[in-house]
Amino acid sequence: MALLLAFIIVAVISGILASIQEIRNYIRVRWKLRHFPVIKGVPFFGNALPFLGRKQEDYLLILQEITKHVSKPAKVQLGPKVFVVISTPEDVKTLTMSTGTLNKMDVYRFFRCPTGLATAPGPIWKTHRRLLTPSFNTQTLQTFLPIFNDKAKILIANLEKVVEHSDRDFLKYIFYCTLEMICETTFGYNIDVQNGKNLDYFESVETLAHVIGSRFFKFWYYLDAIYQRTKEYAVEKMYFDIAYRMSNRMIEEKKQEYLTEMSNGSHGKSQILINKLLKFHFDGDFTQQEVKDEVDTMIAAGHDTSAVTLSLTLLMLAIHQDIQEKVLEEIISVSPAPDASMTFEDALKLTYLEMVIKETMRLFPLLPLSGRHCTEDTKFSNGVIPKGTDLILFTYQLHRRREVWGPRVDEFYPEHFSPENVSKRHPYSYVPFGGGLRNCIGNKYAFLSMKTILSIVLKNFRVTADGLTMADLKPSMITTMNVKQTERMRIERRKLAGNV
Repeated sequence: MALLLAFIIVAVISGILASIQEIRNYIRVRWKLRHFPVIKGVPFFGNALPFLGRKQEDYLLILQEITKHVSKPAKVQLGPKVFVVISTPEDVKTLTMSTGTLNKMDVYRFFRCPTGLATAPGPIWKTHRRLLTPSFNTQTLQTFLPIFNDKAKILIANLEKVVEHSDRDFLKYIFYCTLEMICETTFGYNIDVQNGKNLDYFESVETLAHVIGSRFFKFWYYLDAIYQRTKEYAVEKMYFDIAYRMSNRMIEEKKQEYLTEMSNGSHGKSQILINKLLKFHFDGDFTQQEVKDEVDTMIAAGHDTSAVTLSLTLLMLAIHQDIQEKVLEEIISVSPAPDASMTFEDALKLTYLEMVIKETMRLFPLLPLSGRHCTEDTKFSNGVIPKGTDLILFTYQLHRRREVWGPRVDEFYPEHFSPENVSKRHPYSYVPFGGGLRNCIGNKYAFLSMKTILSIVLKNFRVTADGLTMADLKPSMITTMNVKQTERMRIERRKLAGNV
């Protein structure tokens, strides 16, 4: 009894001391940031009031509105939380290239993936990135093309089934396709969602994105003690359980295959990511949890990155029929047959298509905003931001700065990415994959898979958008970019030589 009482007393004292230290750090950061410009709000709530009572789909444009006049790092306050917003090229360079801003913000714990590449603290991220980069080099990427082509052809077969019905939900088949691509290329696992299998896993990943994205903007949900008593937490827990069952089953199956191959003296497909992860695990470089976190990260981020961008690229082409025809001309000049497989050499020749994808990612970056945490004092353009500060990289705002992009900033203008125009801009005016030291490991993978899918889709189908214009679009953020108006797209068969 005495031992238990002593333990309770120590725990209470430790909690009090930790709280005092947290308060002292909060006051220190606020004091050191006192000279930074502040975005005007109201006492205590700060800039949170415009978000209250509004739908999640409104949050992105609300943030853009309250920060539209910010030209230097500035403070934004959501209740008791204070952030510094970064959205100018030189400051983005500092943010993404400084070792003191490698860590992600605390809210990334909401993803429950603490050691994955997207969320891990700086030291863990450095080790994992170094070990996993060879799995995404050019030589390895070329070996993925047969899988990309096979999955893209299944996609076309599925679209053929719905085209007669003018199915407005055809985009789901693109998400199924990219999910199959990432699972088979990096884990050697056929999840087979394009044939109707494992759809509960797909649904769980999509639902979790909505639930976690909503939590980002509700500062009172940052406290686990409050959040774990909400209906949102119950939904989140249920869908995490579904997602984990799938990834755990995949890991266990691949582990048994790996051990069998090793016992037979075979190295199997050593370049596949899962085999590298398992080797690192058995060599003592990765824990079981680290393997799982990387698997969950690659599946969720790997398919969503490409599928969202593909959907938005098709939306841009549906609105801009002249650009769609120009893209098609380039594709046919490189690979005319409607069912032709993509080669690596063909992909390199599709330069205008690449400009179109990049311009889509400028207007609609996959991550409209992302968060970093200062682990050491870091000098920015208008002063030193102290250790302990949370930073918001507002990519959506950065990509729409008129002083950077010129008079056609709000238009869909692929020539923004002509070599001549690119050479005139600050290299950190465009960071769709994060940029800097912690840029996305799979950006080349994404472009190759997207070119494969877009080429075969556009050779077989024309996309339209019911008279939709750029002015009708309302970008929003779930955890990634979302434009609801993609629902208004339709597809129709093309009348090209070789098409049925």
